[in-house]
Amino acid sequence: MGMLLPEVQVVQGRAAGRALAATVLAYGLAATACAQDETPTALEVTSLAFGDGETIPKRHTCDGGNISPPLRFDGAPAGTVTYSVVMYRADEGQAATALWIAWGIPAAAAGLGEGVPHGEAPYQGVFQGSNDLDVIGYSGPCAEEVEEGEEPDTATHRYVFMAYALSAGPAVDPGASAAELLTAIDGLVVGQGALEGFYAAE
Repeated sequence: MGMLLPEVQVVQGRAAGRALAATVLAYGLAATACAQDETPTALEVTSLAFGDGETIPKRHTCDGGNISPPLRFDGAPAGTVTYSVVMYRADEGQAATALWIAWGIPAAAAGLGEGVPHGEAPYQGVFQGSNDLDVIGYSGPCAEEVEEGEEPDTATHRYVFMAYALSAGPAVDPGASAAELLTAIDGLVVGQGALEGFYAAE
């Protein structure tokens, strides 16, 4: 079962990313702002594969290569030590499903290249968690499974890549869930941002 996020208005582009970032913060990091008594710096999260609010290319979905897209983080404050990423499928009014959990991304890297391998430790110092599909690593956009005889899922679904700049590495075991990572980074978040994309199965 996915994580229930507060309902948000569907808005295209960066406004949607900011709104969705706020809802994820409200769900998983409500204690962070209280602990720090300040608002985290806004990160700019971008990808060479698609723009904010655009369609996610097929190669990054289950209908293609199912490989993770490249990500870039800009605007983190000087105290950033590492980054964490949580990718959700987050359709309005539905429980959010975590599809990718990664952390330990060094501040100097300021992002991830395309095609991060599956597994708990794809690179030295970088770790991945177990997503809501019980996959350790990236699970790309995919149509909902339907019962035999039902119409296939052709709806356009919304996906968000949440990035968090952290003041320290989180104390969480490789293979952790999204909820466990969000708990571990509580109080460490110094910056955050979101990249939003859409996909409909062919």
